[in-house]
Amino acid sequence: MVSMFKPLLTAGLFVAGMSLASAAVMPMTYDFEDGDTNGWGVNSRRNKPTVVTDGSNKYLELKSTLITSSTSKNGKRLIAHKHFDNVDLSAYTNISGKIMVDPSTDKNIHFRVGFGNEDFDGYYAVTPVIVPKDGNWYDFSFDISEDNFAFGGWNDDPGATFAEVLAKLSEIRIFHHVIGGYNGGESLNAQVGVDDITLSASVSNVPVPAAAWLMLSGLIGLGGVSARKRNA
Repeated sequence: MVSMFKPLLTAGLFVAGMSLASAAVMPMTYDFEDGDTNGWGVNSRRNKPTVVTDGSNKYLELKSTLITSSTSKNGKRLIAHKHFDNVDLSAYTNISGKIMVDPSTDKNIHFRVGFGNEDFDGYYAVTPVIVPKDGNWYDFSFDISEDNFAFGGWNDDPGATFAEVLAKLSEIRIFHHVIGGYNGGESLNAQVGVDDITLSASVSNVPVPAAAWLMLSGLIGLGGVSARKRNA
């Protein structure tokens, strides 16, 4: 009896391994330890972000910049973004990291993240992380789900759903916005550090490839035939 179940157990473990492997999504992390901005920028040619070394750690320093916008009053705003070429990030379920607000900043930061596509459809986190301007580092985390994000792009109405934006993404945005929105934000003088920006995914119930299930079914069938022969 034991000899019959050994191959079945091995096959089961093999299929389970294939299931987990197919569900795994490698985290995408920006820790700036190489001294590079990793493609993060601001909406202005002035006050580009820089990588700052603090002891043994490096992080990205952001400063508010003067931005003119047709959708809000002109002023200095804290907005940074990472551009992509229509990449599919729909498998990711969380974006997290660390943030520090310099005491020279006008007020506490209402920190949000947003996702946008090249057609100017933008979605922003409904609930901000409020970060005090005390120079200390704080963790931030946003679950990437439709319930936690609202449309706020340049268009009056969304041309793409939240899921469609994630599947064809052109921008991740991090910014200060008190009342909420994807564009503009309130004017302020700010100096902020961000670090360890990470997109991650939880292991989901990804269907096991059909070939693997077929192999397991065949082994189970062979096990049944073998058992009947021994009982005959």
